[in-house]
Amino acid sequence: MSSYETLEAKRGAFNAYNDAVVKPALGLSANELDKLGHVGIAKRIDDPAVQRRYCELAIEMLDANIAHYRPDSKILPAPEKSNSGVVASTLIASAIAYYFGGIISALVAAAAWYWLANETANRRAQQIAEETRVHNESAPEWVETLQGWEVERGELRAMFSDLA
Repeated sequence: MSSYETLEAKRGAFNAYNDAVVKPALGLSANELDKLGHVGIAKRIDDPAVQRRYCELAIEMLDANIAHYRPDSKILPAPEKSNSGVVASTLIASAIAYYFGGIISALVAAAAWYWLANETANRRAQQIAEETRVHNESAPEWVETLQGWEVERGELRAMFSDLA
């Protein structure tokens, strides 16, 4: 199962329990619940069995969140452009043209193919560089988010172990 599928399963289980059991028991508005966070909600639950299950599901969901989104917090190295694909495909195109049409056809095919393949490779390299730049710009925000989740998970684990 992929990290996304795991996250969706854990999130679904948490949301189902939260909607069916926790929200009705607390009687708070959605806005009030959002302000509390997982630890604040867990502290307000009076029934120890419900509190324990809530903590368990929240910990599992936070584990899945952290596992799924951790790669987004890593800075990616700048992509390196390689001309090997352009050169190899040009040689193949010119060899085929030479086989079917001779040396002049091979030279024309090599020139045309090299131009086309190089333009495609340049556009793709620019696209990858832009994707890397956008990813790297958001990485510090993900680091902060992950740290918040890890703190919250630690507090929930402490509550969970106290309930055992």
